[in-house]
Amino acid sequence: MLEWVFASAPSGIALIEYDHHVGGTVVMANPALEKLTGYGAKELIGMPAFKLIPDADEETIVGRNELIAGKRSYWAGEVSVRRQDGQMRTMNLTISSLTRLEGSLVGIAHVSDVTDSQAQSDRIDFLADHDPLTGLPEAQHMERLLSEVVLAADGSDSPRALVFIDIDGLAFLNDRLGYDGGDQVILGVAALARAATGDTGTTVRIGANRFALLWPDMDAGETLNAASTLLHEVRRSVLVPTAEGSRTGGGVTVSAGVAVFGFGGEPVSPTRAMATADLALRKAKLGGRDCLVTMEVEDDPEGGSASADIRERVRLAVDADDLFSFEAQSIVDAPTGETIGHELLLRLDGGDGQTIMPAAFIPVAEATGLIRRLDRWVVRRAAAIAASGGIGGQGTKVWINISAQSLADERLAELVEDLLELYEIPADRLVLEVTEREGSLDFRDVGRMITRLREIGCSCAIDDFGSGYGGFDHLKEMAFDIIKIDGDFIEGLAHSPVDRAITSGIIAAAKAAGRSVVAEYVVDQQTLEILIEMGVDCVQGQLIGMPQPIYASGP
Repeated sequence: MLEWVFASAPSGIALIEYDHHVGGTVVMANPALEKLTGYGAKELIGMPAFKLIPDADEETIVGRNELIAGKRSYWAGEVSVRRQDGQMRTMNLTISSLTRLEGSLVGIAHVSDVTDSQAQSDRIDFLADHDPLTGLPEAQHMERLLSEVVLAADGSDSPRALVFIDIDGLAFLNDRLGYDGGDQVILGVAALARAATGDTGTTVRIGANRFALLWPDMDAGETLNAASTLLHEVRRSVLVPTAEGSRTGGGVTVSAGVAVFGFGGEPVSPTRAMATADLALRKAKLGGRDCLVTMEVEDDPEGGSASADIRERVRLAVDADDLFSFEAQSIVDAPTGETIGHELLLRLDGGDGQTIMPAAFIPVAEATGLIRRLDRWVVRRAAAIAASGGIGGQGTKVWINISAQSLADERLAELVEDLLELYEIPADRLVLEVTEREGSLDFRDVGRMITRLREIGCSCAIDDFGSGYGGFDHLKEMAFDIIKIDGDFIEGLAHSPVDRAITSGIIAAAKAAGRSVVAEYVVDQQTLEILIEMGVDCVQGQLIGMPQPIYASGP
């Protein structure tokens, strides 16, 4: 039986003898190890281990020596194994159960190939820190650099400045040029910004059409000149492609917000500097666009400090595992009452026993470029929850809320696809919701990503339908699977003829478009019965079940 287990084991197994060679010699190998290494059994038996692991690092060598000396009972780690064809593969190696047999010290080695999963994990890590379209780093890189610059500038006589720029009218350009043309405009502006910062500064992408620029060794005056020159270069550059692939005309402009800091006095946090740059950028947009607005970080009378505190909390949370948490609320099939999934509702620990709700921290995250990192945090945790069987291990769907900014980012679809493969999760276990209230972003920008996610097998829902800016156009133009009716219409359904008429119209239009319909904020039996009669598919709300805290585990 032992011989049968040894021969049929799916992972590579070998007996290693340590008397004849300091690195160990293979004295027995199973078929799985032959397949992993490309060597036959006759070639493996008698082979010194260093031939398979030619580049063992110091940690591996120390661990093996401690094992041989009896200082530990096993050793495990990743090693680079050279196959018979010369290919290097990353493998998990565990050596254990060393014992004396007929005068020799023998151990059992277990080997499994993790090259592909490691590459996939590396890809996920890369996607978390880099923008795939422009190749630029993201907001967290700027935060680290800004921390160093702020520290150096505080108390000096030479103030520094942080610049935010935003492409004007990108939604209109997408309509005019198509998505590929819009991407070309983004790439063109990114190239000009990168050229402006050159070797002496840094450009990062912090939003769909937003960039941050910082010159660490330039004072505020020099930075203002450089930012003004950049606006001029964008204005005069030919960035608009034609259908034939050439470029014609100009027409692309950017707005800029500049935060000046480092005049001495109270230290300025990087978070406060970024919040001020964002506020200055918003004023530039309101002032007519294609212009530059400057603000001193101390001259922030419009609540920037509170926003900065929340932003700092969000920044800490996306890099931690214990500041964000989820509450789960049941979603049930309306006619049968069967639970079909749970919506994960994000909460932020504000400290001192306070909980910050999404209405407070999501707008701050969107304005300062943190939203995509936050959404990737949510996707990773949701995937881990789905992989463990969903809420309560019931195997039901996991619904998560995603910003339209993230849903318009191709990287999100890539991350979802990688996580589904990594965890071996059926794609239909994930439902991604985007709220209709986000009128600042043209919803057609997210259309191709919705299509891609649906091709992967995920479902996409539009939340708060009826409250936003696209109305019934979204039913025609966007490939959403599910319509979630805004709760304002549902709460008064039993008593308001107007709410009943609107809700009935939404359900009828959604059904005609082939969409499923979910009603939120169902608080009483009468409302539920009206919705069932109208033909709603699923419901959630106080009557169905209140949100319950869960632990947001995950990688």
